[in-house]
Amino acid sequence: MPNPEITELSERELGILKLVATGASNKEIAQELFISSNTVKVHLRNIFTKIRVTSRTEAAMFAVRTGLVVNPPNLAVEEAEGNGTVVFGQSLESLPIPDMEAHVSPTSRKLPRWSSYIIIAAFLGLIFLGWRLSPGLALFARPTATAQPPKNTSTPIPHWRKLAALPMARSNPALVAYDNHIYAFGGLFAQGIYAGADRFDPQTNAWISLSPKPTPVFDVRAAVINGLIYIPGGRPNIDDLKPTKTIEIYDTSTDLWSTGASLPIPLSGYGLVAFEGHLFVFGGWDGEKYRNNVFSYDPNADVWQEHTAMPTARAFPGAAEAGGKIYVIGGVNENLSVNVNEIYTPSYDHDNINPWKTGFPIPGNRLRIQAATIADTVYVSGGETVRSNRLGLIYFPQTDIWQSLEASPAPLGENFGMAAIGTNLFFMGGNIGSSYSDQNTTYQAIITLSMPIIIK
Repeated sequence: MPNPEITELSERELGILKLVATGASNKEIAQELFISSNTVKVHLRNIFTKIRVTSRTEAAMFAVRTGLVVNPPNLAVEEAEGNGTVVFGQSLESLPIPDMEAHVSPTSRKLPRWSSYIIIAAFLGLIFLGWRLSPGLALFARPTATAQPPKNTSTPIPHWRKLAALPMARSNPALVAYDNHIYAFGGLFAQGIYAGADRFDPQTNAWISLSPKPTPVFDVRAAVINGLIYIPGGRPNIDDLKPTKTIEIYDTSTDLWSTGASLPIPLSGYGLVAFEGHLFVFGGWDGEKYRNNVFSYDPNADVWQEHTAMPTARAFPGAAEAGGKIYVIGGVNENLSVNVNEIYTPSYDHDNINPWKTGFPIPGNRLRIQAATIADTVYVSGGETVRSNRLGLIYFPQTDIWQSLEASPAPLGENFGMAAIGTNLFFMGGNIGSSYSDQNTTYQAIITLSMPIIIK
């Protein structure tokens, strides 16, 4: 049964509480969530009131106890001002302490005075026991002294892992996940355009080669519907900016290729999403200009249909579906980087209803990005950026909020492919500096814990 104190917290408040549990200051939380420090303070007041605590340490322990964070925070030990008392955790930076009397139920009874004495004695006994078990922990200090922080002896759960390398180092691969496997198609490598196709099994950490794509291309995306992987358009010639209109289809059950009805116009660098049995193609490059067209493909009828155009023409956007809406994020056009976040609702695109609305723009400038969805949350990464090793980003559609992703231990580079299986993101290939990469790196976005069931 969910904890009622947790269900009272909004998604933003849960995010802030998790950051508090990591020991982040108000300023660090503000930077992480792209909000002001004053906004953080307001949220903390509400959080403290809802979960009935008066300090960051209590809030952090609440987060650990209720499973919001995996590892207990490594809290600093600081002195309270003026009296030399040692307190654990960071100060509230002038945050008012909520009035706890306001939360006492009218039917609650005050404890007898002797009960208070017993509670105080038990608390002091626990402190003495902790001192006997951990003689190195300082419990008292003079006003000029600071106790050493307790060591976090828990083993952190790694989010990032290196897996079996790509069979061929390359950039710009088109990745798609299907049946708990990652399929990788095309891209650029040292000899030109890569025609090969490969499949990765995360369970065995092994690759197998598939039938090569009949038309080698790059600057494409891939999407899957009912076991058929669709790869529209793309550039078949490095020295020619003109893309193709051909759509090629890979059958995962037979390892055979076929073609479908050609795109209405030649396209490369588009955004691509499979939604309710149809392909949706957003924007792209037609060989001469950036497009804002939206096309859908019906595999059963083998026909294309044009829909209401995007507000912003661009190529290389990240596109991902969450909650029945398609988020078309970032990209590049004649003005270089585009930071728009435009949201398309397919079910609204009829009878002159505008199916587009604008979300909060993507922070920073990224020329090419990848997007994927895990649990109706959009993960964005990659891109050619002014600064290398740019962090990935997380977008929460429900609250229209961006948050930075935990940095990878080693550079991911740029122009890699990205796909998601379950709670894991996979980053493959790309460029690191001037070299083609064979990386295969995974990031576990959500940690799941198995709790023991005790039967008496």
